[in-house]
Amino acid sequence: MIEALGLVHVWSLIVAGGAWYLQRDGNDGTGSRFPGPNVWAMLIWVSLLPGLIYLIPFSDYVVLPQIQGFEAEALRAEVGSQGGIWLPSLLMLYLSGAGVLMARTLWRWFRLQRLPLQPTAEPGVFSTSEPLPPLTLSWPKRVVVIPEGMEASPALIRHERAHLQHNDGELTLLFLLLHDALLRNPGMGFLVRQWRLAIELRADRAATQKLSASDRKSYATLLLQSHRPKGGDETSLPCPTAQLGASRQRRVKMRLLEIIENRSDVPKRSWRAAIIFALSAAGVVGLTTAAISAESRSDERGLGTVGYITQTSPELPASCPDYEIEDVTSERAMITVNGQRVPGYKVRLGTVLLLHDVRQNGSVHNPRVLDSTNRCFEAEAANALLQWTTGPRPQSLKSVVVKMHFGISGEDLDELKEQIADFGQ
Repeated sequence: MIEALGLVHVWSLIVAGGAWYLQRDGNDGTGSRFPGPNVWAMLIWVSLLPGLIYLIPFSDYVVLPQIQGFEAEALRAEVGSQGGIWLPSLLMLYLSGAGVLMARTLWRWFRLQRLPLQPTAEPGVFSTSEPLPPLTLSWPKRVVVIPEGMEASPALIRHERAHLQHNDGELTLLFLLLHDALLRNPGMGFLVRQWRLAIELRADRAATQKLSASDRKSYATLLLQSHRPKGGDETSLPCPTAQLGASRQRRVKMRLLEIIENRSDVPKRSWRAAIIFALSAAGVVGLTTAAISAESRSDERGLGTVGYITQTSPELPASCPDYEIEDVTSERAMITVNGQRVPGYKVRLGTVLLLHDVRQNGSVHNPRVLDSTNRCFEAEAANALLQWTTGPRPQSLKSVVVKMHFGISGEDLDELKEQIADFGQ
């Protein structure tokens, strides 16, 4: 889990860096390369994709093709439970921090739902005495809120209703909680802020597309007055709002230019190729990291190879009715007949990957199946493993990995065919 979170943190920084580069201003004007809210929302989800792919249990699918050979093979072991406390503690520390931040955002959201509201002459529009900019309340109220003393112009109301139409309040809350869950990661924070700016630009266009030039200037003036900083950290409020201060001059300029100059039809740089590339890269990163992690967990399970004194070979199950006999192939090999090595044939039937523990006296216990090519082999593999011993050890071992291979052999093909027919019944 902690590895998946780390992957999301790193990948969100990479995605944010690429998005910042593509949307930066050039000679064609401020904001002319700025995409719409759907693009920013897609980039937010792309930032999560490698971590989500990492969590898929690929060991159920990628281990089996790597299994080779016939003899029982002991891999590596893990001593006791040393080092097993730090990772869960780190995860709990992370989740605790994320929980505090998310609780803070939810508390602000609940406070908004409890605002003292007074109805106005406009249906669905309420006024409040709280010193807040115009905003929309998300579910369950879904209303427009205008501070007392502010002119509730039709354009301003159309702006806020555009937020309601696109469910911007609910999405803002979701993205803010996601930002909190990533401990305010700067990459995710950049993407969320750009998405919030994009929904403001979209709402501005909905409010001013039918206004005259003078009315657009009046709306821009009203916008500046209504979004002046009023103190407090309003950027965490789960409502579509924009704090227009000195630190956000580019946002102010973009909004004013689009309103006053009616720049809604300014062509944007195509982001389709960037989204496709980001999706492909996220998939590759997630799959590659998951595969490498699965392999490293198998290779790093212990400190050394376990030396077994006794290794009982597994017996074939009495029958395996669902086994696909058609997939069985034979190969030439040296086999043992009456203690002599002679030419013959071998057939690969299946493999079971098991975990088990070893006591200090060398006995094996607690076998559990990690993976298998067919479930009918699992019981016999576990029974055979319980007969293995390693001799006395200075300390017990935990989670030793063993591959148990099943096969049959014969001096000629007729003998093999007879054994395979009995096995498949």
